[in-house]
Parts: sequence; structure tokens; C-alpha cells
Amino acid sequence: MVLEFFKIRSLTTAVLLSSTILGGCSATTAMNEAETPKTAVQLIEPEQAEQQARQALESADMAFQAKYYSEAETLYHNALKLQPGNVKARYGIAELYLATNRASQSISVYSGLFVDENFSAKAWQGSGLAYLAVRDLEQARTQLLKAVELDKTQWRAWNGLGIVHDASHEFAEAEAAYLTAISIHPNSSVAYNNLGMSYMTQKLYAKAEKQFVTALKLNPELYIAETNLRFSLAWQGEYLHALSGMKEEHWAEALNNIGYIALQRADLVTAEAYFARAIELSPSYFKAAHKNLRILHEQYPEYKKGGEGGLFAAARKEKS
Repeated sequence: MVLEFFKIRSLTTAVLLSSTILGGCSATTAMNEAETPKTAVQLIEPEQAEQQARQALESADMAFQAKYYSEAETLYHNALKLQPGNVKARYGIAELYLATNRASQSISVYSGLFVDENFSAKAWQGSGLAYLAVRDLEQARTQLLKAVELDKTQWRAWNGLGIVHDASHEFAEAEAAYLTAISIHPNSSVAYNNLGMSYMTQKLYAKAEKQFVTALKLNPELYIAETNLRFSLAWQGEYLHALSGMKEEHWAEALNNIGYIALQRADLVTAEAYFARAIELSPSYFKAAHKNLRILHEQYPEYKKGGEGGLFAAARKEKS
């Protein structure tokens, strides 16, 4: 039987976008309409079109960085209407597709930049990350390696390579890739989180904890790093510490997850207690916690204490 473990996140998305929109990309089917200048646009003087396109791009980049993706997409397309060959606008569209879960569309856009002298490395990086997003690890590895071959400073490519190596259990290579990404971009909370997950996969929980702490110092709003930190603490048996500061609405889910970890650690009394408490606190029927508690009782019938007995025993154990 399979235990239900909610929202254990393996690795933070490798498609985190760089702080500055640079580069270019080719056309996609979705861009055909945007690429065909309307009659009114064709009457604009070239100098005026260039100025308006530049202004549209500046506004698009700001909207993109602020995560106003709909507005950014409109502005990038406006720039392309004015200048169909505008490389930065094309690259912006590709990055936007990648950021908005349209990785397959972004791949064809990036591919048009491979031969561009100024933007080739970024195009290989973006395409590799897009293949990673659609779980084509072979293509992702090939293209990300090409990106760092062309430009060793592409930190997102190194971060993506770390994920590829982790997926193949190439842990030494993964660690080296993440550390390279961090050396290039020391403020990357994402790379620290991914390195922590790599350590946690190897059951190096204390080392993982340090990486998650660093990630949260860099970005206190990186929720996945906070979640992973709690898991790394739970795997070390620090259950109460793992629950510290948890918001009330997340308690039921957290108790189920930590109960799962306790069960994996053969800490059966604590596991029973946390599953039971998760069921009690959940505002609706908590299928996963009920299933986990049933599995525990079936596998270890001597721990079927029921209700307060199990909870009291777990609390007493943690305080001792």
C-alpha cells in the first residue's frame, strides 16, 4: 500500500527567469497575427516605429518582472507589430511562455535564436529549461550543456543541469552544478533550495537544513524552501520544531506529512498521533490522513490505541 504524502516538493522550478530581459527569439504559430503589421502600422516612419517599439519593450520588461504577464505579453506583441524582427521582443515572448507554463510553445521560439551570435547561449538555456519543464531530460541535458559551453555564466542553465543530474542520481555532478550556479548568482534562493533537496534525497538532512535556511534568508517568501526546511527537520526527528510557526490553515496537512515522515522513521506512536490530530483538525474528510492511519494500524496493530491514548503517548514522548 502507498502512503499519502501531500505536497512534498522535489525541486524548485528550473525556469526561474533572469532579472533582465535580454536576447531574442523566433516566431511561433501563436505569434503569426502579431507579426503581420497592419496597414496603420506600415505608415509609421521607421524612426518613429523604432522609438515606439523601444518604449513598448521597456514597459513589457517592467510588467514581466512585476509578474503582470498578460500586460507584458500584449506589450511584447505590440513591439513586434512595430518591428517584426525585434529580437528582444521575441526573446521576451519566449521567456514569458516559459514563465506561464507554455514551455512547449517557448521551445520553437527559442530555437530560432540558436544561430544568433548575440543571444545563442540564452536561447539554448531557455530551450533546455523548457525541455526540463516538459520532462524531456535527455534534450534538457543536451541543450543546457550547450548553453554553458557557449557561456559559462548562464546560472539558470547550471541550476537546470543540477536538476537533470539529480533525476539520474548523479549527486556529485548535481552538487557541482548547483554550486556553480550559486557562485555566479550568490543571491539565488532557488539554487540553494535545489541543493538542499539534493542533499535531502541523499538523506543528508542536516546539510539540507542549512541550504533551506540560506534560501529563506535570501527570499523569506520562498514558500517551498520553508516547506522543505520543515521536512528536513522532521526527518531529523525534530517534529515540534518542524511545526513551529505553522499557519493554522496548514496544520492538518502539515501534521499528516510529518506523521508520514515519523512512520518512515519507525516512530510509530508519533505517527499515529499526528495522523489522528490531522483528521481532527481538518475541516472536511481528510482522505490521506485516514488512509495513512489505517495503513499504520494494519501494519502495526499494537499501535491501534485510539484517540487520546495515542495523542497523549506521542506528546509525552516528545517532551521527554
